[in-house]
Amino acid sequence: ERCRVLLETLRLLPSNHSKRTPNLTVSQAVAAASGGDAPTLSAASVNAYMNRLSALLNFGVNEGWIERSPAKGLR
Repeated sequence: ERCRVLLETLRLLPSNHSKRTPNLTVSQAVAAASGGDAPTLSAASVNAYMNRLSALLNFGVNEGWIERSPAKGLR
């Protein structure tokens, strides 16, 4: 479920939020941008972040640390 929450947060995250609103947390930036016209991360950027997370979790599966990757199939 946390991976799905991360995916949804990334979809709603304004692009360059740390430059535009450096004093806001990610959650605050998403809340502030909702309903506004601020551009969000592109689908390619969201997929790139999720691919990196998936690679890390797949490593954990391969090492036997976790049984399955919770990020499998999320895009």
